[in-house]
Order: sequence, then structure tokens, then C-alpha cells
Amino acid sequence: MITLENERISIGFDANSGGLTRLFCKNTQTEFLSRDRVSTAAPFLIWTDFHADYRFRDHVRPGNPDDFADTRLTPRCASFHRTADTLTVVYRLSASLTARAEITLDGIRSRWKLALANQGDAPVSLLPAFPCLDAVTLPDDARMLGVNQAGAVDRIWHYPGGVYGNAADQSAQLGCLFDHGACLGFYIEDPDFSAKEIRYEKPAVQIRYFPQKLLAPGETLTLPPAVLLLYQGSWKQTALAYGEWFRSQFALPTAPEWLRKVDVYRGMWFEKNGKPNSADGIPLGAPLNHFTEMTRHFEETNADLIEYAFFCSLSAADTPLWETNCCGSTRRHTDGLNEIRADLGGVSALKEGVRRVHEMGKKVMLYVEGLIVPEESELFRRIPQAADWLYMNPDGSNDGPYTDNGFRHMCCGCPEWQDHLAATCARLISETGADGVRLDSFSFYHWPCYHPAHHHASPFDCNQWMLQLLQKVSSAVRRVHPDAVLATEAATDFDRLYMNMALDQYLDPNRIAYGAEDCSVFRVLFPEYYIPRINGGPVFESLLLMPDGCRDMPPLSGKWRAARKWLGEIYTVGRVSE
Repeated sequence: MITLENERISIGFDANSGGLTRLFCKNTQTEFLSRDRVSTAAPFLIWTDFHADYRFRDHVRPGNPDDFADTRLTPRCASFHRTADTLTVVYRLSASLTARAEITLDGIRSRWKLALANQGDAPVSLLPAFPCLDAVTLPDDARMLGVNQAGAVDRIWHYPGGVYGNAADQSAQLGCLFDHGACLGFYIEDPDFSAKEIRYEKPAVQIRYFPQKLLAPGETLTLPPAVLLLYQGSWKQTALAYGEWFRSQFALPTAPEWLRKVDVYRGMWFEKNGKPNSADGIPLGAPLNHFTEMTRHFEETNADLIEYAFFCSLSAADTPLWETNCCGSTRRHTDGLNEIRADLGGVSALKEGVRRVHEMGKKVMLYVEGLIVPEESELFRRIPQAADWLYMNPDGSNDGPYTDNGFRHMCCGCPEWQDHLAATCARLISETGADGVRLDSFSFYHWPCYHPAHHHASPFDCNQWMLQLLQKVSSAVRRVHPDAVLATEAATDFDRLYMNMALDQYLDPNRIAYGAEDCSVFRVLFPEYYIPRINGGPVFESLLLMPDGCRDMPPLSGKWRAARKWLGEIYTVGRVSE
């Protein structure tokens, strides 16, 4: 075995095959790879010989590379080269393709690089996975991070992972498997947030990059570096390490001081007396006659901050929806234009209502839907070309999760839709004096788009499209109101480049016991990022050190307020000790 080691860790490779055989933590005397097999698997995997184009199984779930490729290349080791803290392994993959892996040690961390070179005279199409840890050996009662939205602890192998950028699958480029203080953590140093799938399939961890890449003769593909951490401690050290890297790469926006003091965040619907929004007649907010009465909602609840929907013109329709009931409502909560409804007083009344709320020392956010627009929206009549702002699936359809509810799905990568959303959000802040905007449905989707009018470089660049959109919204809104709070629905790490806040609604009743063992991952990764939970109830929210969102229980919230003097920094800033 060829080893690279220091006083903290040891990494070993089979001298003949170049297979990864050892990931050893000396502090805990833990071997993270199985001793029961002699590994011939390199720390990467290559698919090639594609008989079909790479596709998602549906609009959000990646396909399995085995469904598109005929060949998995088996590396053959060519040579090793070692210095004091670096090991380089060169593999021969085929007659034309070679791989060069470089591993450098730094305390408990090892930094891994992989370069794939086409040394032949014909193009090579390939899909890489790197790193691949194919024989992880931890007991069945060990734990892992489930990086679903704001993240939580889970039982090992219970969390499958998935496409990065869909917050319900994988919301950050990191993970950690651990057992009684022995931790195998990793993160990816990818400042481009490229398309990748982080998969956990017992006993393997794989980071798969998609779609396939075409290497011209003489061309080299260098994948983003991966950092493995082998140590004694907790998963928090992995989150802190990735957070340090993230902040070293990007200047992150600050939030106004008042956001740190928001203990209870609520969502509310504007509803006019005699014109109910909900099918069962139970409103989400007390019905009003006029926007200026919105202070009632703050008097009746314990909220510090209320986010309002149903302020758009289509929400005031005299006739409820014909057949459909979407999100518990019988009227449209969004219309793509977000012009203030007149039946509650219009723009001037909403602005006055917000002013009165501010006099109470409270704050107001406005809900803007980022994904869906009703089929009957005036948007498509006023701007006929908006019909070309839609997502297009490979079959030419726009079908998605809200098709049956009478909505069309707008492409976050369409520049015209991006510009429309940015102008809409800036106008709403300017007109109403509200304290911020939340873009709903972001970031729950990594949705490929094949619309030819959008001129996408790749159908799979959704992460880059989201960053373009959020940058435009951020710039437009903050020109109007520099301290405005900007939010998405779910949290992904790259949203933090422009956003101050996100919601978290992940809840699996069968996994609450695991999640309650420790706090939220994002509370450690981004302590200043405000992420209220809207599922699980105040007790679960409290255990995760997350503010209460939408499900306020006044007695418990009152106890929170009493504890603020000594708990505040932990609760609102996430300063969590080991």
C-alpha cells in the first residue's frame, strides 16, 4: 500500500491498481473504508460511450448515468509520485484518456484534485464522478448530515442526497458521516456552483458531475477540488470549514440589525370581507375592508414580521377559481404582474398600512412568486412575448408540478423573466415602503430548460441562472432600499451571495428523533442567515435553534422572549459551541 500521512490522518492506495484503500483518523483510530475487501476502485468514476443524451427522469430528478452510458472505465494505475505532504497518482483509463489525482494534506484536511486528459486524436465524451468513496464502513446506528434545505442530522444512509441546487435534495456542497466523535466530512470548492449530484447509496458517497463533457484531442478537464476531513469532533467542524472557504471567495450581503431580533415570523393572506380566499372559509389572516387595517394582524398575533400574499389584482377576482384549488385557496395568490389590488384601497392604502405597522415597531415583507403564473394572467396579454419566457421540457411541454392547477412555469434562466421580476420587486418596495421581498418557489428546483428562444449554453445551468436572477433582483431592490431584506423559499448555499433569508419546511415525521439531536446545519454554516422553520412546531424549531415561522404558539414564544437576554446570540445569530 502506498500511503500519505501526517500526525492526524493516513490515506492509502493499492500499489497495483491505484484503488483507494485507506481513510484513517489517528485521533479516533477509525478506519472509514472497509477492511474486508481489497479495493480496486479509484477515488473517481468515469462513464463513457453514451448511447443517449443525458436527461432528467422528470423535471427535477437526475437520471442515472448507467441509463445513458455503455461503459464505466476501470482505471489502471500508471505511477505514483510523493513529496512530504502531497501524493500524485496517474491512471491510464483507455488508449487516449488519462487521469491525474493529486492529494495534499493539511492537518485533518486533505485536498483532492482531479484532471482528465485526452491524449488521443479523437474527441472523448465522458461523465465524471469525483470523489467516490465506495466502501465506507460505519455502523448502522451512525449518523450523517441530511442537507435538505437548512439541514439536520439523520441516520446514516437514510438520506439519499440528490441534485445540488434543488434544496430538497442537496442545498450545500458539503456532507458529513460520523459515529461517536469520529467524523468523515467533505466539501467541494466550486465557486461556479456547477451542476452536480451528491449521492449516498450504502456504502458509497459519490459526487457526479453532469451532463457529459466532450474533451477534444489534447484537452484537459479539471474538476473542482474536493476537501476530505478525518477528525475527532462533530459535523460542525465540516460546516465551519466550508463556511470559511465560502466567505473567502465571496463578499456576502449584510442584513439590517432588526432582522436579528425577529423571533416570530408569520405568513399572512390579505382577504377582503365577504370575498374569502380559502375553500373552507377559514382565512389565513383576518378579513379586512382596507389595507390600512393590517395592523390588526399584528395585534392578533405574536409576530414581529409578517409576509403578505394575495395583494395582487387577480387575488381580488369577483369569481373564485373555476375548478382548481391551489395552495388551499380559491383565488389566485399570484398573477405575474403584482399590481396592488384596488378593492382594499390600492397602492396608497397599502403604503399607509405599512407605515402604521412600522409605528408599532413591526416589519412587513411581500410575497412574489418566482416560478408560476396563472394561465389567465394579464401578463400574457399585455406582453405577448411572455409566452416565450416559460420552461420547456425536452418534449416541448411546460408540464410541471402546478400544471393541473392552471399555472405556467416560468424559466429562471430567461433574461426577460429575470428582468421582469427584478423590476417588479423594486417597484413594490418603492410603492409600498415594505421592508423586503420573498421570492417563492426558489430554490426548490434544478429544472433543465430546452427552450430555443432562451439560448441556454446548457439545459442544466440552473444554478447559474438562479444566481443571475438573484443578482438582478438584489441590485434593483437595493437601489431603491439599501437595507431591504431579500429572501427565497428554500435555502441553498449560493443564494447567500445575494439573499438575507430563506424559509425551511423540511419535515419527515419518521426522522424527527434524529433531527432533534442537534441544531440546523445552516445555523452553523451561515450564522447570520435568517431561516425560520414553518414545519415541525415550536418545540422542534427550538431544538434546531431556528426561529418560529408561521406556526406561532404564544405561550412558548413568550418564554422565548423572556430568555432572549441570555439566549439571543445563539438563537438569532447561530453562535453554537461544540
